[in-house]
Amino acid sequence: MNYDVINEVCEMKNLTKAAKALNYSQSAVSQTIQNYEKSLGITLFERSKTGVEPLPFVKPIIESIRIIAEEEKRIKEYAESIRDLQQGMVRLGCLARIATKWLPDIFKEFGECYPNIRYEMMAGSFYDLRKNLKDETIDFAMVSECAAKGFAFTPIIKDEMVVLLPKGHTLAEKETINIQDLKEENIIITSEGLDFEIGAILREIGVRESHTRYRFNDDIVIMKFVELGFGVCVLPRLFLDITGKQFDIEIRSFSKKKYRTLGVAYPNKEYVNPAAAKFVDYLLKWFKQKKNSIENVIL
Repeated sequence: MNYDVINEVCEMKNLTKAAKALNYSQSAVSQTIQNYEKSLGITLFERSKTGVEPLPFVKPIIESIRIIAEEEKRIKEYAESIRDLQQGMVRLGCLARIATKWLPDIFKEFGECYPNIRYEMMAGSFYDLRKNLKDETIDFAMVSECAAKGFAFTPIIKDEMVVLLPKGHTLAEKETINIQDLKEENIIITSEGLDFEIGAILREIGVRESHTRYRFNDDIVIMKFVELGFGVCVLPRLFLDITGKQFDIEIRSFSKKKYRTLGVAYPNKEYVNPAAAKFVDYLLKWFKQKKNSIENVIL
């Protein structure tokens, strides 16, 4: 129902003037009023040669129409502002290390284009992010392909998996590590246990969670324990590029290099938050433009 038409007629008290203000034909305005009166089963206006006038007993209805027309206008304006990204909210999830490495630059550049967009970022483990996606408390997440199972996924970059060793460890004498070299080592694992990509590597040599003494939910703690000689571990190189330099440890690639693929995961649904969709599009273009300066971008 075009409540704005009826509201305009009430204000103008003239069909011709109301039609001109709305950029409608007079017949369209007249038909709208007639259809609405028919649906209500009552007459709203007294017609005369000079114009129209709301009947005295329908004033409460006319007032309600005015309020609805104003709300309709507000809703349309708000929807338009969201569509044009004059406002909106981007809710994303990612690992803390990803958040500190690339996202600040992306936020800054995207924010210059869309200064009124707000952001809500949840940093957590892959388990946390999968739950957030499932519950739809975030619009998308930057996770690994393995962690994105069950969700739509766009790959962005390959992240090498490497071995961390204490200084002076016998394996540190090698330039690269064969996966079988780790078979007799004390393996420190992350809170993800043997799930996802790290777990797939360790399962190749028969590692079981029951065989491991140390399991930590923070990569900085893991690196410190490696430094102190409690064991060895497998971590993504991305973590080391950000925090690894502060520890006195050895880092080696596998003889046959191993990678995980990082990208953007989304809930499988038809509705997409316009602000989030625009941000993801910008993020993908940003990485594509950085292919020459960021290693292993696969877009």
